[in-house]
Amino acid sequence: KLQPVFALVFAATILKEKPQKEFYIWATIAIIGAYIMTFGFNKPIVTSDNKTVYAVLFSLLAAVSFGLSTVLSKRALRNIKYDFATYLRFLFSSIIMLFIVGFSNSFANLSQITLTNGIVFILIAFTTGGTAIYLYYYGLRNISASVATICELSFPLTAILLEYFVRGNV
Repeated sequence: KLQPVFALVFAATILKEKPQKEFYIWATIAIIGAYIMTFGFNKPIVTSDNKTVYAVLFSLLAAVSFGLSTVLSKRALRNIKYDFATYLRFLFSSIIMLFIVGFSNSFANLSQITLTNGIVFILIAFTTGGTAIYLYYYGLRNISASVATICELSFPLTAILLEYFVRGNV
């Protein structure tokens, strides 16, 4: 979860939000924690066939992307309404995925999608997916990107709590 570190850095540089002094302490702890979660207390083994390095790089790319997305979304909300921002998020995500599918020659795999898959996808898009993004943009227009990114950390905590209380798993 390095996303907040990147989001706060981007918020400071792009939106001119000033981080509190504690940010630097928590950012350092987060970076150390991410390293330990990835490599343990060992030095990373970097070879051309080591999938851990690729996983780390993709993970960092995702964290930078999500952090930047929060900041750019906050910036965009200065000029557009939150409902239009939600629409744009889905539009740009769809366009990006079309490029990825096209460059990976995966269009043939679309024939494997069943009616059930399509229904589940539509249910997710219009319930938890779409509703969550809509509420996110609605709230983001009223709070800073820094606060929004810290609040996003409630997602993994909520998932853990629900897993424990609803399904009884530790």
